[in-house]
Amino acid sequence: MISTRARIFNLFLKYVVKPLQAHGYIPPIIMRIVYFLAHNVAALWPIPRYVEIAPVNTVEARGEWVKIRNRPRPRSKKIVFYLHGGGYFFGSPRTHRNLTWRLSKKLNVDVFSLRYRLAPKHPIQTSVSDSISSYRWLLSQGYCAEDIVIGGDSAGGNLTLLTLQKIKELNLPMPTAAFCLSPLTDMASEGDSMVSNAKHDPMFHHRAMRYVTRFHARHHDDPRHPEISPVHSNFEGFPPLLLQVGSTEILLNDSERVAVSAREAGVLVELAVWHQMPHVFSLFGGIVPESIHGIREIAEFIGKHLFGTVSLNSVQHKTKILIDTMP
Repeated sequence: MISTRARIFNLFLKYVVKPLQAHGYIPPIIMRIVYFLAHNVAALWPIPRYVEIAPVNTVEARGEWVKIRNRPRPRSKKIVFYLHGGGYFFGSPRTHRNLTWRLSKKLNVDVFSLRYRLAPKHPIQTSVSDSISSYRWLLSQGYCAEDIVIGGDSAGGNLTLLTLQKIKELNLPMPTAAFCLSPLTDMASEGDSMVSNAKHDPMFHHRAMRYVTRFHARHHDDPRHPEISPVHSNFEGFPPLLLQVGSTEILLNDSERVAVSAREAGVLVELAVWHQMPHVFSLFGGIVPESIHGIREIAEFIGKHLFGTVSLNSVQHKTKILIDTMP
């Protein structure tokens, strides 16, 4: 059973948000409008006064540090490198502060949230370039790879996997772990859940998702190319990986297939499928009670790999239907 608030939230998504996507066409002007609305509406979302936002605007990196003021035991050299979602055409560090500040507080570490270039002006390869440039910048600031966990949601989960792929290609040191929340990993939209969950996903209409993936794949002859569809990547050498996703998402199979392929490549994978949770439910702290459990699950995974121990209380997975730890 899911919470009453989660049921109400799912109904809002299903009957208000999802119908807006039914036509399946999102032209560039609409992409820009969605970006503007999301970025500015997010400014109205309150964050606690003890949260400090420190903007970064250098040649190598743009984004913001999310920190907790007056923390009792600062762990300044342990950080989370976060890549926001938004279909590669909207979203920003501001839109995801509700998640990044909670991770910073739970883990007692700073979070660097990247602001990367987006469509319709820029292709995915530009976003990867921004992510790699920022990762190099973090290393140049004295952060060791073993003290960094990288992660993101939705398109940011895609970018997380593409960044790891590029890090391996460039022979840079790998982060100590990675997490992907409801990642979009297949620009060919070939996952079984794209069909089987089409009626059940409360947030996304499959026509709109297919339009977005085709739009991003337009520069490639094959939408299955690993440069945009990390589900087809070679995961050998990747760090431990957490995949968190809702059971009714049309993107469910995007996570499942990555988990299988990564496992076959020898990666330690944790796949967590949560019952009837919407896309990136952990982002909705304060709205959906299950999101707090989801954030705790992410924090426990990060803490396990950054510090070697789990210091948080055990997560009560009352709504999670599957947890698969893959050696």
